[in-house]
Amino acid sequence: MQKKKRSHSSPSLSHPPRSSRSSASDSSVADSDSAAALGRIANLLESVIAPDNAAALERGALWRWEKTPFGGGRLHPAPRPRFPALSELRGLDDQIEMLSRNIRQFLRGLPANHILLTGPRGCGKSTAARAVFGKFQRDGLRIVESSPEGLALLPQLAALLAQRREKFIVFCDDLSFAGNNEVFGRMKSALEGAMTAADNLLVCATSNRRNMIPEHYAENAAARMGEDGELHPDESTEEKTALFDRFGLWLPFFAPNWEEYDDLARHHLELAGVRPAPALLREARQWAETRGPHNGRAARQFAAAAAGRKIKK
Repeated sequence: MQKKKRSHSSPSLSHPPRSSRSSASDSSVADSDSAAALGRIANLLESVIAPDNAAALERGALWRWEKTPFGGGRLHPAPRPRFPALSELRGLDDQIEMLSRNIRQFLRGLPANHILLTGPRGCGKSTAARAVFGKFQRDGLRIVESSPEGLALLPQLAALLAQRREKFIVFCDDLSFAGNNEVFGRMKSALEGAMTAADNLLVCATSNRRNMIPEHYAENAAARMGEDGELHPDESTEEKTALFDRFGLWLPFFAPNWEEYDDLARHHLELAGVRPAPALLREARQWAETRGPHNGRAARQFAAAAAGRKIKK
């Protein structure tokens, strides 16, 4: 008679359930490891596909400075830069003369100031700046256009341009700040010369508003009055305005009145090859009234539309 074998079942090893605190800790460690791994990958990719900005500076006379996804900056040469002719401008002789004098000093190795052009939109700030830049291009002036975000990397750009013999204008159109952000801090340091601002570099910026950093009620509420009755602004307000003190040359641009607008419309019509008849000038006023401000931009746009009527279908 065959005996049945006794089955010896090994006792199961029971583990106490993991606490939620332990799971959260492991998840945090995993997130930290993933972030570190992604950082290493980003650094590796940047080292492999880093822009050759030094080679880019060997081509052309105008570049676009942009922030890359990896945090650095890249220069893009403009293949066919177009600079407006000074003859296109009207009523801006004083601003053009002061801007030209400052750039002439800069090119001759004399002390020169960073430049800030302020005024309402459409009044010729950007056009005047680019026209003057084009005037001095044959004298060796080089232009780097940058967005406000790109100016956060101004120290990196200054260090790059410091290795060159040419003179550079870094031009930022429509500069404004939302507050004490990265762009504000980096640009302030670079303009102060505390970091890497180069002596062959000037910054030229335009702004549609004179106060480029919004003023908040809380900052004004923090102002205090001294024993002598003098009002002392909050330190944060003084910190903000300190940046714009670094622009030594402030050039204001103003909105034209209707008589000046008529002169602008007449000027742009003549440039477009259209006879500025009185009826056409009245129409130019109506054009501006339907679009808002009557300025040089509106006059130029009307002249372009009027020139198009001469084309036969």
